[in-house]
Formats: sequence, C-alpha cells, structure tokens
Amino acid sequence: MENNPLVDWTDLPEFDKIQVEHMEPAINDVISRSEKAITELENKAPRSWQDLMVPLEGIEDELSRVWGIISHFHSVKNSPALREVYDPLLSAIVTLSNRLGQSKPLYESYCALRDSEEVKTFDPAQHRILESAIHEADLNGVGLNEKDKKRYNDISQRLAELSTTFSNNVLDATKAFKLALSEKEDVEGLPSTLLDLAADTAKSEGHEKASAPDGPWVFTLDYPSFFPFMQHSCKRALREKMYRAYITRSSFGEWDNTENTKEIMSLRQEKARLLGFDTYAGMSLSRKMAPDVKTVERLLHELQSAAHPAARVDFDDLKALAAERGAPEADDLKQWDTSYWAERLREVQYDLKDEELRPYFPLPRVLDGLYDLTERLFDVHVEEVENGGATWHEDVRYVRVCSSSGDPIAAFFLDP
Repeated sequence: MENNPLVDWTDLPEFDKIQVEHMEPAINDVISRSEKAITELENKAPRSWQDLMVPLEGIEDELSRVWGIISHFHSVKNSPALREVYDPLLSAIVTLSNRLGQSKPLYESYCALRDSEEVKTFDPAQHRILESAIHEADLNGVGLNEKDKKRYNDISQRLAELSTTFSNNVLDATKAFKLALSEKEDVEGLPSTLLDLAADTAKSEGHEKASAPDGPWVFTLDYPSFFPFMQHSCKRALREKMYRAYITRSSFGEWDNTENTKEIMSLRQEKARLLGFDTYAGMSLSRKMAPDVKTVERLLHELQSAAHPAARVDFDDLKALAAERGAPEADDLKQWDTSYWAERLREVQYDLKDEELRPYFPLPRVLDGLYDLTERLFDVHVEEVENGGATWHEDVRYVRVCSSSGDPIAAFFLDP
C-alpha cells in the first residue's frame, strides 16, 4: 500500500502525517495479509521454531505496528472522527485475534513443538514464549465446542465495545466538568503555578482577559488541576464539590457507566466460566505470577493489618492539626479534607512547601538527572535528538539511547 504513513515505514512512523482517513485502509490491508499468512501457516503445519514461531512473530509484529499507532492516537488525540473509525476497526481486530487464538492447526503445532526434541535446545525465553502461546490459545477458547466458541467470540466483541465506550465516557465526563471562580477569596491558598494554569484554562474557555492575579480561573478534573486544588484550597465547600465531581465521573447523565460496568462484570464472569474458571479474577491471574485468588487476598489482608494502625496514627495527626487551627471539620474529616490537611501537616513537620521545591525541579533538570542516572547504571548514552523523528505533538521529544561506544541501541518518544 503506497502513500499511507501507517503502513509505509520501516524505521520510525511519520506521526505528523498520519490522518484518520489513513486508518481504515491500513487496517484492512494488514488484516487481509495477516489472514492469508495465517492460512498458509496452518496448511504447512510447521513443527519447528523457525517455521512456526518466527513467522507468527512477523504476523503479530506487522499487525501491532499499525494497530498500536491507531490505539495510541485514540488515547492521545481522541476526537469524534477518530472514534467513528476506531470502533469498527477494533471489532475487526478482535475477530482476527480470535481467529489466530482459536486456530486448531496452530495449537497442534505448538503442542508438537513443545513435545519435540528441539525443545531441549531452547533458551529460557523460547520456553516462555512457547508456553505463553499455548496458554493464550487455551484462554482464547481453542478447546471450546462450536457453540461455546461462538458465544466466547460474541462476548469478546461486546467487551471490546463496552471497554471503549467506558473509556470514552470517563474522558468526556472529565472534560465536561469546569469549576469557574472569579472571587479572589475563593482561590485563597492556591499556589501561583495552579493559578497560572487555571487562568490559561479560562482563556481557552473564552475569558480573554483572564490572569493569574485577577482571574477568572477555571479548574478541571485533570490531575494537574484537580490534585493541587485538593491539597491547597482553603474553601472546604469547593474541595467537596471538586472531590464529588471527580469520584462520580460517568456515574449519571449522558456519560453514565453504571449499566456498562454491570454488563462488563457479567460478561467477564461468563467468559471465565466458559473457560473453566470459577471467577474472572482466577482467569486473569492465570497470566500472572500470583498463583491464585486466595494468595492475593491473603496478601491484601496482611498489608491491611500491617498498615492500618499506622494509617490511624496519621489520620489522628491530621485531626489534631485541624483542631489546633480551629477547623470546624476537625472531628469529622472527610475524603475531601485529607489531602488538604496532609499538606498542612507536612508543612508543619518539615517546614517545606511544594512551591518552594518547584524551582529546584524544572523538567529539564529532572530529565537530565534521569538520563545521567541511566547512563551511570547501564553504561549507555542518552540524548534528545532535535528533528530525530516526526511526532504527534510539538511537545513530544525523540530520545536516542546508544552504547558507550556510540552504537544505537534503542529510541523512544517522551511526551512530558
């Protein structure tokens, strides 16, 4: 496929050239080629690592290169146009994933390779890859009868749809909330950096003359706005308003996720039962290091028992400080009070404020420290490269990692 930046790249994607209209043709192309490659592999019934696992890696890599970028854009450049394209493409990806995961011929090839003499020559990574392939096929329903397999596939499609809807609702509900303030007494205690951000947000909302000293100010549920507001706002009623808005996102109205959550839980449980698990948690843990649900629950109870007494002492310290300063909430601290009083307690105990630390940790200095530590630990060289790669946003940086002799090892994009 020519002139499609989602497909036509060998080193780094040209992120700045990728548009929504490129996505459907690219996915259709890679799915078509993947299906053909899977069929050819099934017909060959390979029994060696080179003939089975290497081609499969190529199929999965090609698909992930394209779909990975689309998924990334869905996260960082979400838009109505992208959503309209994304949902049907996700359905096609789920269909192909189930097709690959439920392939009986490939499953038989995995098992034959596992039982072959060649497996004795495998390194630990190869053993792990093969074991994971077999386990993932089991979890994809390769052993189900046709009726249960169809139900499994229907559940997979519906869960993918619900997951996307759930995430979109949370994003939209988060964006929809705005706390607009115009009185200086309402922003008492808030640090200057937060007021700068709130004034900039107000400008983007149409208040052209907004300024940090004079307002108006607009606060949102995005973490850089929400968290410092909860730490520093002297207005308890406003803290409560922000807190309740945050924890009830997508719980009512246009973006209500209540029924979506119930259906997700029900379908996950049904899917687990189809595969022979008692619970979804048990199925999920089969991919993880923890052996079973009881072990995880036991660990959580142990942590709770160990942490609760210390947490109670900390909470009593917050109440004592609030009482000392005459706060009416001292005897009944709520969730919207703890961050505020924890910050006040830290100021008392350590004579230190966040704003006083901020000049010592600007982003360039933090990144320099991170890169320097990485270089000393791993004997590599890390450098940001101007115009090293096209990015999806002007703030994104391209960072290259080289060996001590200057040979390229890796690269990554940093989105601060």
